Amino acid sequence: ISIDAADGGRVRRFWPNAPRLALEGARFALRARLKTGEGDVMMSRLAGRLGDSDFGGDLRVQDTTDGRRLSGALDVSRLDVTSILAPILQSLPQATPGSATPWPVSRFDFEHSKMWHGDVAIAAKRLQLTSTLGLDAARFTLVLSDGRLELRDIEGRGGGGTWSGAVKLARAGDGTAGASVVLRLVDGQLAVMGAGGPQASVVAGPIAGLVTLSGQGATPQDLVGSLTGGGTVSLGTSRYAGTTPAVVAAALEAALKGPADALTPTLRRRLAEPPAADTAISVPARTVGVTVSRGIATTQPMAVETTDGRTTSTVTVDLAALTIAGRTRIDVPLTPRTSPGWTATVVSPPGQAPVGSSQPPAEPPLPPVTVTFAAPAGDLLRATTETSSEALERELAVRKLERDTGELERLRKLDDERRSQPAGNSLPSVLPSSQGEAGPATAPPAPVGPIAPQPAIAPPAPPKQIYRPLNSDEQKRIFGGG
Repeated sequence: ISIDAADGGRVRRFWPNAPRLALEGARFALRARLKTGEGDVMMSRLAGRLGDSDFGGDLRVQDTTDGRRLSGALDVSRLDVTSILAPILQSLPQATPGSATPWPVSRFDFEHSKMWHGDVAIAAKRLQLTSTLGLDAARFTLVLSDGRLELRDIEGRGGGGTWSGAVKLARAGDGTAGASVVLRLVDGQLAVMGAGGPQASVVAGPIAGLVTLSGQGATPQDLVGSLTGGGTVSLGTSRYAGTTPAVVAAALEAALKGPADALTPTLRRRLAEPPAADTAISVPARTVGVTVSRGIATTQPMAVETTDGRTTSTVTVDLAALTIAGRTRIDVPLTPRTSPGWTATVVSPPGQAPVGSSQPPAEPPLPPVTVTFAAPAGDLLRATTETSSEALERELAVRKLERDTGELERLRKLDDERRSQPAGNSLPSVLPSSQGEAGPATAPPAPVGPIAPQPAIAPPAPPKQIYRPLNSDEQKRIFGGG
């Protein structure tokens, strides 16, 4: 048998009771060796094309007391969600492989599928949700029965690891369908998930996970938006090279050292610069919980403590819109490194209290820096990243003004204290020589402030005469006559 139709929808005239497929508006071509018998049709060496996807394999249709049984195996170059769900949809949308919106809005209809049951093993080079999100080398078994469609033993490669799981859709009454989903990932790699996007060099490390979901809706889109459940994500020792506490601390230091009018521009510029390699942090291995509510999956907060501060991150996935978003909060304390001017100490003479020494006073914590990113799932090339530091900028401006005022007051008091010290109370210092021994004494530095006048030194008086020549009478009296 050979069929070639520019519009696959016309094939229904040839086989009106065939399983529903997304044929309308797409080219359909088929060649197969056909063998028929009583209530039995066998199509072997099947080769064809639907839209821009090639397929081949063997199919068998048998008439049974329960209806028509379909069995066989198919190899497909590409398969999308609409094609899989077509047998249980009320209307079949035009085949649009690679659509950015994978979930059909057509209502579920299990009546047509009542006459079909069986299972077909399918192998797809690409099983895709969108043009950028899907599994490679995918395999699963499609099972049809009265009021039920299942994808069993799903397996495929994606995100650097192996995905597996199962999906079951069943008629739930009132024109709705209920779903149960189990998905598992092993040996995934964060760097591969972000390949080609701005997050590719930000995070790296192994990842695994398990999630169980259930939901109900009148259309596939509604059903996905109703999914609830939970699971876990296990992260191996990872590397984070984005905006870390070290990056924020360095930006604070640079902003506080400059003039007040340059504080905000300096802070924003430093936060926007590519992080230096030595600011990356290592994230210890951990397992975090995942909660899914009304189609939104959210991880528990993941906190990492470093010597410069703390990062707290969460990741959210919108399953209906297939978008991913992340939020990282960076808290950095105002330490001496980021508060210049508080470590100066003036050495005072022995026996006196230090003059002008000061320690940073207790202050409330600084507002955090928040970094967010959002992107279509599987297309991080289109990710947008935003850094928010407005609250921190306002707080820093206030604190810098207070500190500058306090520093001026401290210097004024220091000057007054130095003026009031007695003259000559400073001692010379002995500086160690390069060999480690004491070198020659050097004069102490000139004191700050005016020097008190000293009294003038009087010239030395001439020495008094203590002897004179003796006359003759004195000589006779002392030494005797002769």
